[in-house]
Amino acid sequence: MAELASPEQRQAARLALTELFRTGDSVPLTLVRGVDVDSRGQVYVGDWGNPFVTVLSPEGKVVRRIGRRGEGPGEFANVSGVQVLPGDSVQVYDVQQDRLTVFGPGADSVAYTVNLAARGGSAHYLERVPGTDRLLAVYRRPFASHENGRDDDLRKDVVRVVTVGRQTVRDSLLVYPSPASLVLRAPGAVSVTSNPFGRRAIVRLGPGGRVYHAWTDTLGVRITSLDGTGAGGFTLRAQAPRVTDQDVDAAVTALGPNGARFRNSLVEAAPGSWPALRNLVVDDEGRAWLALPAPRDAAGEWLVYHPDGRFAGSAVLPAGTDVLRVAGGRVYAVHVDELDVPRLVVYRLDGLR
Repeated sequence: MAELASPEQRQAARLALTELFRTGDSVPLTLVRGVDVDSRGQVYVGDWGNPFVTVLSPEGKVVRRIGRRGEGPGEFANVSGVQVLPGDSVQVYDVQQDRLTVFGPGADSVAYTVNLAARGGSAHYLERVPGTDRLLAVYRRPFASHENGRDDDLRKDVVRVVTVGRQTVRDSLLVYPSPASLVLRAPGAVSVTSNPFGRRAIVRLGPGGRVYHAWTDTLGVRITSLDGTGAGGFTLRAQAPRVTDQDVDAAVTALGPNGARFRNSLVEAAPGSWPALRNLVVDDEGRAWLALPAPRDAAGEWLVYHPDGRFAGSAVLPAGTDVLRVAGGRVYAVHVDELDVPRLVVYRLDGLR
């Protein structure tokens, strides 16, 4: 176990982030589920609330939109992920329709589609291993309404490797407990929402088909090859901040109009401390970006580590900002303002070692 970089080390290795552009009203967003970049620097944005992919120029201007609402070829219910493949083909995943759609380079017409429904459940995370027909998919059993909650704790996230032709290559590459939920049970009704203090698994596909995975109770990453063998990783010795009464109050407020109904469940479920890890992103060089826990109204710090645990730098982003992708010397993030309006923000990155 390695030592967490000290505040002095983090300050000395602070990365410079220069904002290049942020989207405005011409790019309405709800919940961005995927961002990728092609060889020309064009940015592809997949948003849950939009049945299309928005393509932006390197300067942030809208170039075109790919797809429309519907159930036919090239049509989507919700865009759950977008990925630029070698040669600038674009892969779009729609979890609502259990379908993968690939568009040719620069084209709005469909090259081919793959119906994934035969897999027996929907993958809530799916990425293609570049240059192959392999898909890394994370499946989660739907929440079940039972008279008691015993089965709820048995739900698992299962990471599988399958082919575009729907053949299973590895059925259980990784298995994790599904994220804990807040549950209210009443006669004839069950209400469920996410637990803001709950631990969860994070799985990301890195360069070379390496799978980065973490459990948010620990500030660290394990790296696995597609055949299941270990390929590196590190764990940092760190202590997560305590959960305070003010944190619980803020979490109840963040749940919106139904927050008060979940207060007792939230108080009972709140652990002594926040998860040690808030989020994980893997950049195009295989470095792991680790988001430290922070209140919603405070700036967030991301620590960057090489796969062998060497410290590479620290980035501080404004409150309400979450990193989605780091590639080509740019950081692609989403900022949610005080009115809960999300914007895509792109920064130039300098100082990474």
